[in-house]
Amino acid sequence: MSVRRDGRDDHKQHSTAENPPMSRLFVICNKKQDENDFRRAFSKFGTIEEIWVVQDKYSGENKGIAYIKYNRTSSAANALEEMNGKVINGSSRPIKVIVASSRNQGSGRHENEHEKYVRLFVIVPKDMTENDLKTEFGNYGEVDNVDMLTDKATKEPKGFAYVKYRKFSHAANAFENCGLKFKAVFAEPKSSGRGATSDRSDTRLSRSDDYSYNNRFESRGRNHRSGSSKPTLNITCSHLIGYEQLWRLFDIIPGLVHCEITGECDDNRNFAIAEYTTHEAALYARNKLHGFEYPLDDQIMIRPLVANIKPNLENIFPFEGTRPLVCSVSLPAPMPQAEPGSSCVQRCFIVCMQKPLPSNILTNVFSRFGSLLDVYMLPNKSCGYAKYANSESAQNAIQTLNGAEVCGVKLKVMEAEEQQQGFKRRYSDD
Repeated sequence: MSVRRDGRDDHKQHSTAENPPMSRLFVICNKKQDENDFRRAFSKFGTIEEIWVVQDKYSGENKGIAYIKYNRTSSAANALEEMNGKVINGSSRPIKVIVASSRNQGSGRHENEHEKYVRLFVIVPKDMTENDLKTEFGNYGEVDNVDMLTDKATKEPKGFAYVKYRKFSHAANAFENCGLKFKAVFAEPKSSGRGATSDRSDTRLSRSDDYSYNNRFESRGRNHRSGSSKPTLNITCSHLIGYEQLWRLFDIIPGLVHCEITGECDDNRNFAIAEYTTHEAALYARNKLHGFEYPLDDQIMIRPLVANIKPNLENIFPFEGTRPLVCSVSLPAPMPQAEPGSSCVQRCFIVCMQKPLPSNILTNVFSRFGSLLDVYMLPNKSCGYAKYANSESAQNAIQTLNGAEVCGVKLKVMEAEEQQQGFKRRYSDD
């Protein structure tokens, strides 16, 4: 059986993984599913060159992801459209299927990411008009639009065009069968604006720091594995981040055991979890990635599953300097947060009257009432929200914390209702 361990070395061993383009699928699955399950379910779409099941390089445990490589792009496209969201081998959990990113693409995302799979760049013979081109490529599937490139000054055709389809499988069919005279290739997504190429030094990951930590960690990784529950981080992130991008991001920190998207937080964000072999690895991942903007202007927020790591949040994330948590009211003891994927029953609207409190302090304070899903400040604002899976927890937080001072900052905490929008606008720039 073909097995990937640790998600790194296999990319060096399989030099033809992206030939032909977009013929490799990334599958999120049940940890009990193996190569035989995938081969039975996916062979009907075409010839499979290889199946790689990812396993932890220390324990040999199935990580719940696999790569399926076809010999044709159209086979991968048909498999993706047919199998994404389906259940295989009697599992109650649907699988997630996406096109695996090529090695030279990294883990970045574009606003127009879908276009990468449905848009072709073609050479246009001089005797063809736009209507001729649309008719020709309509033989392979439903064409969304054809864009003939012309010279800005003369308006004469340049001999190039973009052909966009409605479905990945139609674009793949055209790519394979349109003939050498068109020299079709899959086009890169359109630029999403100046933000697509900008960089932010304060949120950029330092690769040298990661490798330095890697060297320190690898020498003692085996000694820190535990047979008990694994240290787990709760994550909220942009809905634009897919399974593979999330995995690659958190796999920067050595010791990743499992990573998956567990549900929707709201229309724009998802819940996710990341499990690590040791407390040190989970702590390093949280400190490294909490607040990281990915994509730009959308922060990844991370909090621990308190019961799985340590019983006291102050011991996990020390506050700035040596300043202890000082609160003007008596607080309950720290409590576990809500399970990932729990529904938000009630939100609290928070205003920090002097300045925003750090996220670790907010988490420490608002988690003490139980069932906390998330707490955060709005970008560049002094107000934010605490989300609870239990209305009683939210009400207790409001009654206790409204008017209290935490580390010298006075809080206003109330129910986040529509009638509070005026209050939000009043204090959002404080």
